[in-house]
Amino acid sequence: MQELWRAALAGRPQGLLSVGPPGAGKTRLAEELARQALLRAQHTVLWCAAGEGQPEWWGMIGRALTRAAAEARPVVARICAELDPLGWAVLCRYLPDLRQLAPGRPEVTPPLLAPAGESARRVEAICRLLDQIAAHGGLLLVIDGLDRADAELGAALAWLLEGRRRVAVVVTAQPGEAEALAAAGDARPAMLRRMELDPLDAEQTAALLTAALGPAIAAPLLGRLAQIGGTPGVALSLLRDLLHDEALRYEPGVGWQLGSADLPLPATSAELLAARLAHTHQLAVAEAWCRLGLADALDAAEACGAA
Repeated sequence: MQELWRAALAGRPQGLLSVGPPGAGKTRLAEELARQALLRAQHTVLWCAAGEGQPEWWGMIGRALTRAAAEARPVVARICAELDPLGWAVLCRYLPDLRQLAPGRPEVTPPLLAPAGESARRVEAICRLLDQIAAHGGLLLVIDGLDRADAELGAALAWLLEGRRRVAVVVTAQPGEAEALAAAGDARPAMLRRMELDPLDAEQTAALLTAALGPAIAAPLLGRLAQIGGTPGVALSLLRDLLHDEALRYEPGVGWQLGSADLPLPATSAELLAARLAHTHQLAVAEAWCRLGLADALDAAEACGAA
């Protein structure tokens, strides 16, 4: 993935389709690439969480633009202020939240075209905006958890991944969703190199955690996750969160110790979700789960301050 990003910065646009079951590490790999991309202020990362209540691809792009890192917002605002009037009008129609980045710019409402023409105009306006963002210093576009094939999204990806642009696109999907993308004739899956991630082996993960942490900590952690149906990937993610919070520390001569002997581990799937939401940088993930009606997850997230 680092090679993919380096090639994109050299003006050779790159696309990657990361495929695997839940917990295989698709999102984690994309997050690490995004973290590295953001080490330079001129790079822009747009993170689109599919299935977060935005059924259309342009809705995902719009939310990602308005959630972009603070360093990217002045760039996007300047580009919006300089767009041609028709392009700006089309963007305001389909990405209305962009208005907050250019509040003083007047709006024009162009007449709707026939469906095919309106689709082409929408793709062109959004891709020209992304083009200009990429020209500033490089664009990493992540579509995490692709949940349906969309021919218009395929046309947009074709636009971004052709020619000489400093663009990298990473799409993560479970196997069935990836096959649906491949079956959509206009999605042009050949643009995206496919990377298959195998599911984590539960026994090997347990052995790794036990060797690293010792049975006193690994056993209750794995036992609790087994009770609530947590995958090996969730176990590793929760371990990372404990380390991040310094709730798990290494003491020379003693080994790994929990910061508090009575530190509560998740007891239900709702608490496990809340723990994960408390550490994710994507507020959209929380919003998506809440809209799916997981009231217990919402209650647990609010209780720990994650919502």
